[in-house]
Parts: sequence; structure tokens; C-alpha cells
Amino acid sequence: MLGAPVRLRCEYLTNPLGIDELRPRLSWWVNDERPAEIQSAYHVLASSDPDKLRANEADLWDSDKIESGQVHGIEYAGSPLESGRSVWWKVRTFDSDGLPSPWSDAASFETGLIHDADWRARWVGAPLMGSRASGAPVPLLRRTFEVRTDIHKARLYITALGVYVAEINGQRVSQDTLAPGWCDYKKRVYYQTYDVTSLLVVGDNVLGAIVGDGWYCGSLAHADRENYGNQPLLIAQLHVTTKSGNRFVIGTDHQWKWQRSWILHSDLQQGESVDGRQYVPGWSTPEYADKGWHRVTVIDPPSLQLVASMSPPIRPVRKLQPLTDPLHRVASLGNERLIYDFGQNLLGRVSVSLSCPGGSHIKLRYAQNITDKGELAPPFDAGVDNYTVRGDENEELFEPEFTLHGFRYLEISGEFNRVGILKVEAIAVATALESTGEFRCDHPLLNKLQNNIEWTQRSSFVGVPLAGIASDERFAQTGPAQTFLPAAAFNMDISAFIGKWLRDLEDAQLEGGGFPPAVPALPRTPMLAGDGGAGWSDAIIHGVWNLYRTFGDRRALERHYPVIVDFIRGLQDRHPDLIRQPSGNPLARLCDDSAEDLLATAVFYASTKRTARIAGVLGKLSDLEAFDELAGKIRSAFRKRFVTHDGRLVGDTQTGYVLALCHGLVEGDERKLALDMLVHRIRSDGYHQSTDPVVAPFLLDVLTREGRMDLAYQLVLQTSSPSWLHPVMDGATLLYGDRGDEPNCGIAAGAMTEWLYTTMAGIDLHTDLAVDTNAYRKVRIHPRPPIGVGFAEGPSICSTEASFDSVNGRFEVRWSIDTENFELQVVIPCNASAQVIMPDGVEHEVVAGSHRFMMVLGDAGDGIPVLREVSGG
Repeated sequence: MLGAPVRLRCEYLTNPLGIDELRPRLSWWVNDERPAEIQSAYHVLASSDPDKLRANEADLWDSDKIESGQVHGIEYAGSPLESGRSVWWKVRTFDSDGLPSPWSDAASFETGLIHDADWRARWVGAPLMGSRASGAPVPLLRRTFEVRTDIHKARLYITALGVYVAEINGQRVSQDTLAPGWCDYKKRVYYQTYDVTSLLVVGDNVLGAIVGDGWYCGSLAHADRENYGNQPLLIAQLHVTTKSGNRFVIGTDHQWKWQRSWILHSDLQQGESVDGRQYVPGWSTPEYADKGWHRVTVIDPPSLQLVASMSPPIRPVRKLQPLTDPLHRVASLGNERLIYDFGQNLLGRVSVSLSCPGGSHIKLRYAQNITDKGELAPPFDAGVDNYTVRGDENEELFEPEFTLHGFRYLEISGEFNRVGILKVEAIAVATALESTGEFRCDHPLLNKLQNNIEWTQRSSFVGVPLAGIASDERFAQTGPAQTFLPAAAFNMDISAFIGKWLRDLEDAQLEGGGFPPAVPALPRTPMLAGDGGAGWSDAIIHGVWNLYRTFGDRRALERHYPVIVDFIRGLQDRHPDLIRQPSGNPLARLCDDSAEDLLATAVFYASTKRTARIAGVLGKLSDLEAFDELAGKIRSAFRKRFVTHDGRLVGDTQTGYVLALCHGLVEGDERKLALDMLVHRIRSDGYHQSTDPVVAPFLLDVLTREGRMDLAYQLVLQTSSPSWLHPVMDGATLLYGDRGDEPNCGIAAGAMTEWLYTTMAGIDLHTDLAVDTNAYRKVRIHPRPPIGVGFAEGPSICSTEASFDSVNGRFEVRWSIDTENFELQVVIPCNASAQVIMPDGVEHEVVAGSHRFMMVLGDAGDGIPVLREVSGG
């Protein structure tokens, strides 16, 4: 039955507030479970008022019936949008017979402060400064104001150079944490928009904020503190509309006041110190008397752009309980120590409920490992939290606000009795991304690996794609990040998240077109200030392409195309012989004896070919020809320099052969020789894969494409080091960080997820179609089970199931093998289709609906495997 459309989104977000797109893009899922159905047309209504929308009064936009099967990237084409405009919209779809669905439920979006002149507020702060070594006390800021009549609507636009928590009348404005996140504060800062209508009252009100150092003036990765500035600042603007239609604005200015808070010191990496005795009850309420508070300092920082936040916020996303009762230890001075194991390495903080005498000191230390004697294991770089107990009659709660720790184990020490620690929880903090995929099979180690990959992504995606959870890894490395992105899209909806990071990349572009290996750039880390080199500075190209390929985001191609062109032209200028040289990036470490210029030139070729593809999608035909011609010249230069007369590659390494096969840099009989040499190298390496993050993700794809599924599975199921499963066997819970002696590719190893989904489960984009018309509108389902693959040890793989939520709907695949048959079940969403390829190569074109196929293992007497569709929809 044709139902109302569901999963309505605007700019990839659900009912977003404060967007700055003047032509925001809408999307939905068609809701029709009938077989073979498609969307033949759609009709959108948009109104300035939800009541008008319910009455089908479209005073902003009535699209009329538009003949199209498109369900994403639909541009709003109604009345021009001004700042603070609320838009309610709904959609109906039409089936293949032209019959309409019911109208969807209403969705909404709202613009933010679009023009610079909309900002009347000033940057304010307290005259408290730390140093390069330590931070200053965290200030409270507040402003009292009066509302005289009933309130219709109130919006708070707010951000900080630093991080903040906003409160109104004693209530926290949102559950977001560490807002506004990390960006290049020398160029822009992202502001957040909150609906605070329900928090205001007629009469006196208070808007307040706690402002911490955050990324702006706290510690960053390899650097010390104060990378961007030496004092956190706040800017906020509250827009109130009364029911009578009057409007007024309360902004940060000289009327605000400040006082020191109970947070004595706070640093994202070093930890937080809190004195509960200095807590100020009711500080953000009208009843509190702020006598003795000081006037804030009004500061005009260097010019920077205030931009609407268009990415999901950072929030607490998971809570974990300790696996068992804590280990009890006694310190040398007789104080108690309790050590907790949460069973999972994560990035976040803890919540401790306690009941202890006032003035008691509690110290929290964190570690990713524990020694054989049950003590925290080095390195001790996860930061330390200190809490001085307030001493309430009932229990009190300590949870640090402006810090993060990478840990699995927690040690609580200090002046307390064991029974005084009432409850301890670990809180994982990350960008709040929706899950999009689910994979499982009957091989427990592969399931655990996929779980580790998901936890790695959850722990790494905190505003930007971090390289790890250890303090010196908490920055975005462009090489591993770009490698992981295609796989990450199977696990979570990264569309808006990556859109934000692409803007960070654009901000970081160097003179000459290159990009540093860390983005956002680390201002006080000179060794990371230069170009990242091959497989790193190319991130802008592959990040934009994957956003387009997976989500159909043509606008991203248009927006970043000039930057991409500058990058390729810069490479051409710096390497006139078209042999790209290594950059000296200290983070890029080849893991075999490959020639660095071989790797760099292969990547140069791949990036140029992809740039030509982008130019073609955008209709820039002269650029398409120019970049195709340049790619051809790079390929010729590569072959002349690195392919020997007998078809071998210089260096004779996994890296070289994988790149040459992956990017088509060898031809004719050379391909067979290259594959033979790659197989030889893998065998010589003891059936272990390269751990180079630039190369490792392509290895399985090359083996799959070249028909060596036996070897691909052998590598996937390898349990000795280095391999994907060795850390799992060793008890790891992430891809990095909890086993320091394990060579791996960091988050780049998470690219294994892509192979699990696209090859083992078989859900992949249809590669024979022009990609600009796809984004999972049509897929190729080609599961490659280990039929005929022997398993020397461990369990075989007899079943796999996976689902993936694309922009066009949910795809599902389930297959199983017994002694006689291979059985495949697939579900194709409405408005989509698929090419199903069975393991024996027989193909079927299928439409929306549920389908079941059977392949008899063996033959039917004539040597030909049997394929039949048992039932279809």
C-alpha cells in the first residue's frame, strides 16, 4: 500500500534550526511496500505556519506535481528566505500509476542569522588567562533581562572561542557538549541555534553561560596550550518574539557580568579540577543576587566569520557500567584506590555519584590498559580529574564538563571510604550520528572486528575525524580519514559531518594548492604545517567524491571544485616531470620498501583522473579533456619510471603492485604478472597485509576484482600480526590505542567495513551506471561467500546478513550456505532496483520488493550450476 513519505530531512538533518543555506535541499523516503513500485512524481508544500500547512495553504512554496523519481537533493524553490524564517513543509509522492500518497507528517527547517549585520552582540569574556602550561579558572557569565508579555517564539544563537554550556533560568539549554566543536578559529567559528521558548517566563529572566578553554586555548595533540588564543570568549544573541508580535534582542555586551566558577581548571587533554564547595546554586536564575559580580570585558577579536553549524552536535552517546566490582588497592599512605573496568576503550568521561565528607579530595586517573598486577598501565597521558567534595547531606554527582579522556580503565583514589563511591558510569562522547548499517555473520571474530570498527568510528568522530583517542592522536589526520570515509558511511550517516570537515579542509589549503596532514591545522606544530603529500593532501578530492557518490551531493562538487583545481594545478607546477615526490610529512610512514615517489605518482594519477570525472559531472567539458590528458601523461611518466621492461614494478612490493592494479597503471600481460607478483609478496610476507594506510584498504578490492577470493579471505581471517583479526584475538576493543605494539593502519583499518558490506554481504553501488544518476538508486548485489575456500583453522563462514540505509531507502541482504545450496534473500526499497549476481556469475535484474534465490552447489548433471529465483516480489 502506498503510504505517506517518511524520514523527511533538510540538509541531511531532521528539522534543523539555524541553517544558512538559502536554497536548502530536502529529501524523503518513499513509503510503499508493493513490489516493483517507483516514485513517478512528487508534490511539496511549504508554509510559514504549521496550521496553514495542515490546511494545505502553501504561502511559501507550492511545487505542484513534478514528474521525477528524485527523493534527495530537492532544492527549496519558494519565497526568498530571510534570517530567522521558520518553514514547515510536507510532501506526497505519486506511484507508477500516477496515484498520490497521503501527505507526510510536517517537517520543518529554520534559517539562522544569514547576514553579518544580523549580529548585534559583541564578544565578551572574563579577564582570566592561563598560560602555555596551565589553564585559568572557568568563568560564569550572566545577564538579567525582563520579558513583559507572553512569548510566542525565542531563539538563542550562540557560540564561543572555546567551549560553552548555556543556561536559562536554571535550566541547561541543550544536551550538547563541547560546542561549538573544533575548526580553524582564525577563519570561522560555527554558531548553534536553540529553541528556548519554553525556558523563558513573563517577568525576570537570566541567560548565562559557562565558558571553557576547549580547542581554542587548551592543549591540542602534540602542541601545548593557547594554539589560537589565550582567553575563551562568548558571543550570544537571544531573539524573542511575543504573542503580540513585538520583537527584541538580548545580546552579549557590556551589561553582562562574570564570576569565577567551581571549575578551577579545565583542559580537553589535561583534565579538569573542580571544587564542589565553590558551587554557586541557582547562579543562572533570576532569584540569585549577582552582587559582587564583575562587568565582562568586551573584546573585538580579529575578523572571523560566524557560520551556522550544519553538522550534528557533539553529545553523550553511550553510557557503560563497570563489568565487575572494582579492584581494591591501598596506596602507600593508606588511602584507598578503586580500579574499574568498563570493558570498552572509548573517548569520553565518567560520572561518579558519591557521599563523602565535605572537603574530601577525589582523584580520577584514566588508562587504556592495565598491567598483569591490576594497575593502570602507561602511558599515563589520558589526563587527570580532581574533585573536592561539596559535602551535601545526600549524594552528589561529579561529572567533568570540558574535558575528554581516552580510556577503558578508571582509577579513583583520595580521601574516601569505599562505600562512599555509590555509582560510577563511563560516558562516551561523540558527534551524534545516526546508525545506517548493520552487519553480522556466523564468524564471531569478524563480528567483533566490525563492532570494534563501529566503536572506533564512534570514538573518533568528535567534531572532526580524529586519528585516535590518545592525547597525542586527537587531531584529524587527512590520510587515514579520507581512507576510512567510504566505509564509515555504511556504519553511520556521515553526510553533514563530512560536509563540515570538507569546509575545514578548504580553510586549511596552503599557498600553492596543497593541504597540511592535520586539518584543522595545528597552529603551533610547525612539523605539521607543510603539505601532507600523497594520500594525505588528496583528501579534499576523495572526500568530496565520496560525499557525492554515496549521497548524491552535487552541490559539494560545485562548492569545492575551484579548490580541487588549484590543488591539481599546484601539483603539476611543483612536479613538471609529473613524478610526484614525497613531501616530508612525518605522519606518513611507508610500511614496506616501496619507492615513495612510486606511491606518490600513482596517487597523483588517481587524483587527476577523479578530478576529470568531477569536471565531467559538472559539465565542464574543457576541464574534463584537460585533466584526462594530464592523467594520461602522468600514467606514461609512471610507466616509464617504475615499470621495468619485463613488466615488474620498481621495489617489488605489495604497495606498488596494489596501486598499479587498483588504478590501471599496468596493462595487458603486465596485469597478470603484477597479480602473480602481488600474490608472491603476500605469501613471502606470511599471508599478512601491508599496514600502510594509503594502500591497505585497496588490497582486498584488488584481490576480489582479480578473482583471488581465496587469498582475500585468507588475509581477512589471518589472526597473527599484522592482520585485522590479531588485535581482536588479543582482546582489543578498538582499531588502535589499546595495544601499542600492534602495527596497524589506525582508523584506516576501518576500511575493512566497506569490504564486509560490498563484497562479503554484496551491497554495492552499480558500477556500470553513470555515478551522477545513482547514490544507491540502483545497486549491485553480488555476495562473494567463501565457496570452495578452505579454512585451515577456525570456523567457516556459512551465513551473513546486512542492511544499509541509503538516501533512497533501506537495502537488506541475507545469504546462507549448507551442504547442498547457497540461498540469497534481498530486499530492495521502493523506487530502487538492483542487479543481483550470484556466486556462479548468473545475473538477475530485480525491482523493489523481496526476492529469494537459490543456487545448487555442484552441478545439474551437465556441469552447469543451477540458479533459480524461488520467490520474488
